[in-house]
Amino acid sequence: MPRLFLYLLGFLVFVVSASAWGDDLITSRAVFEDKSGTLKIDDVTHADFQPTGELLAKGYTNSAHWIRVQVRAPKVSADKNNSLLELRIRPTFLDEVILYEADPLHAGRWISHATGDTQSYLQRERPAATPGFVVSMPAQEATYYLRLKTTSSSLMNVEALTPIEARTKDIRLDLFQALYLGFMLWILFWAANDYVVNRQPIVGLFLIYQSIYSLYAVAIMGYIAFLLPHAPVGFFDKITSTLICLAPLASLTLHRILFSLFAPPRRVLYMLDGLIVMGLLVMTMLMFGYVRQALHLNALIILLAAPTFVGLAFTSRTNAPPGLLVIRSIYSLQALSLLISMLPLLGLVRATEWNLQATLVHGFISAFLMFLLLHLRSRALNQQAKQNELDLALTRQHLSLEQTQKQQQERFVSMLIHELKTPMSVIGLELAAPKPTEASKRRIEEALQDMNAVVEHCQQADQLERQQLVMRATPCRIEELLDEVIFTSGVQQRFSIQTDHLPMLTTDRQLLRVTLNNLVSNAIKYAAKESIIDIRAMPHLRAKQSGVLVVISNQPGAAGLPDPDKVFNKYYRSPGAHRKTGSGLGLYLVKSYMALLGGEVAYNVVDHYVEFSIWLPC
Repeated sequence: MPRLFLYLLGFLVFVVSASAWGDDLITSRAVFEDKSGTLKIDDVTHADFQPTGELLAKGYTNSAHWIRVQVRAPKVSADKNNSLLELRIRPTFLDEVILYEADPLHAGRWISHATGDTQSYLQRERPAATPGFVVSMPAQEATYYLRLKTTSSSLMNVEALTPIEARTKDIRLDLFQALYLGFMLWILFWAANDYVVNRQPIVGLFLIYQSIYSLYAVAIMGYIAFLLPHAPVGFFDKITSTLICLAPLASLTLHRILFSLFAPPRRVLYMLDGLIVMGLLVMTMLMFGYVRQALHLNALIILLAAPTFVGLAFTSRTNAPPGLLVIRSIYSLQALSLLISMLPLLGLVRATEWNLQATLVHGFISAFLMFLLLHLRSRALNQQAKQNELDLALTRQHLSLEQTQKQQQERFVSMLIHELKTPMSVIGLELAAPKPTEASKRRIEEALQDMNAVVEHCQQADQLERQQLVMRATPCRIEELLDEVIFTSGVQQRFSIQTDHLPMLTTDRQLLRVTLNNLVSNAIKYAAKESIIDIRAMPHLRAKQSGVLVVISNQPGAAGLPDPDKVFNKYYRSPGAHRKTGSGLGLYLVKSYMALLGGEVAYNVVDHYVEFSIWLPC
């Protein structure tokens, strides 16, 4: 963004330097207003001319203005009888300018030349976008008369230059205008890209406005005549007048939509609506041939737009992106630029050389400020959209977590009801028997143990998820824990244990005992009936770190083989395992505890045997 401000400053400096440069050979200028527009050159030569400045600024009028200029010969060619000079006329959109120079062969007679945008480009004496005349200096000083009659503002500057100086100024002007159009096209491409990416209607309207204004700039620079040299007479004048009136209408429509986003008072917004209606009236007047009246009204609309925009900016109440401070600052600068450029066109203030480019400079500033406003707005909306996406993602994540928790609660309740129903049924049946036996007492005890195991697993899983487990690392021997777990299983005869010389472990003894107990209980429950369960414990090096590997293998029973992708999932039980009471939490706890202890757990099927293995670092 700072580079753009530097570009803007450099552009304005270039405009000032381009306007001030040059060696004009005109020694005096005077003007006479022909209100009827019917006087001839012979009548005007005796008229009362009034001195005028370098720039004629008489506003919109039906009068014809005669400018008398006194021209001196260039110093380098003062001794020559015939020195060619060029009278360079600006701006380019004047309808008709007629030059009268004394006929050197017939005293009292005048030779006339005509130029303007009502004439074909091929008929111009100067092959340049800037119209003008080529004259021959008969002596060291000469007097020329120029008659200006135009439907546009009677704003005109005439310079007398040598051909070299005139070409040099044309090149400088072309360079300035090329830079200007390049900047306008850059903003146009930005708007097109931003609209394609973000699809903001306000940027789409700005894209339309910028396209119209770029064509308008091409027209008032005089390049349409250059690009279409064979166009019919009057075509340039019509197309230029149309674009001059269409550009403000497009601008008013754009600002009307933009201001509606900031909710200004309706009565102030109605003022802008009134200007838009007046803009439509201007286009209608133009269509029916009231060109001068339409252009005059169009200029008044542009002038009234400046305070209207400022009023809307300072009465708006909604702080929409990019913020009220930004739009108030931008519209204040835009209004100042607008007044500077329009007041001379209406003839309300004295014009200077710089005012010839003031319209383009205002367009440059206005386009830059609108780009800045919309760029800041797009950036703010993008940031807001990203924040909204982040908030939406967080909301979805929370909903997903809540849904997952709800599903887990439903699964937990379903599991609890299902798994406790069987032992409770066993207890109920045994208690309903007329006389309890030792076998019935044993079945009741087994049922109570199953219920206790389910509740215990649920409690351990809850502590794990609430992160309430406190790690207490102490030295322990894994072979001693295996002996304890097998002893409490009640089926010591089913185990075959092989242990090598195992190193001492430093870990949480209670969590490791629960892990081994879950693996042993799982093997007892799902191994083939009366089959032997093998346990092997040995030192094992993994990733260059020493540790202990414990492998528990058994022949699968009626429940079959679990799914290797789901075996450690919470609440998972293979289809054949539902005939036995269980929570589906045992192996889930094994994997979770091993992660806490810094170990690893694995499940494999080797030679039709189910193997669960854990590895712990020393």
